[in-house]
Amino acid sequence: IKRAFLIHLYDFCLIILISVVVFILHVKKGYEERLLSVQKQMAKNEIAYELMENGDMDDLTTVVLDHYFSNEMKRISPETSCACKHLLVYEQMIKRNIQQALIFEDDILLKQNFKQVFTGTLKEVETKKPAHGRYMISYENSGLKFVSKKELQPGGYLYRQTSGRCAGAYVLSLDAAKYLIEKAVTEKVNLPIDWWHNRFFENNEINIYWCEPAIAEQGSHNGMFSSSIGR
Repeated sequence: IKRAFLIHLYDFCLIILISVVVFILHVKKGYEERLLSVQKQMAKNEIAYELMENGDMDDLTTVVLDHYFSNEMKRISPETSCACKHLLVYEQMIKRNIQQALIFEDDILLKQNFKQVFTGTLKEVETKKPAHGRYMISYENSGLKFVSKKELQPGGYLYRQTSGRCAGAYVLSLDAAKYLIEKAVTEKVNLPIDWWHNRFFENNEINIYWCEPAIAEQGSHNGMFSSSIGR
């Protein structure tokens, strides 16, 4: 009976993962070590994924910069390239009607319990979706930000917050992707992508949930990889 239950749980986890399109943001040249790392992790967790390699600094034409960016972000830089890759994923979500996407930066490191907890968060968010349909789930501890003990609830994973925890590992809803692209085109991105996200969390335009326990962290934050954007 126990073995049958575990097989059923394993199959259920795979169904959940298959229902979410996974994107990994990657620079085409110079970050081969990161690519090898995520490839091994995705294989270990049996996660199919797509690489988002467009949006490298060589791709930041005047047309692209005028379309999405303003102020200090309207320039050819690693931070602008990183933000562009996130935006291009959102564009893919809209084009392909992807209801939820799991987005990783290529320095991400997954915890051993990633699949189990991740599956639980997708079930839980169904009961917490805002009326406007715009939400993000943050899975990482890269900023060393955690849900306080007094907030923790037995059996729960998701906790509503007012700011994000970097942008290395998160689920985004299609409605949120549409909203962010609309704002990027009409009002422009004027901050690094994770700081720009915070503007919409603080104003309750997009609901942000932290996953507790955190099940990922960025290798550029814990010293495994050097930072690609210098901050």
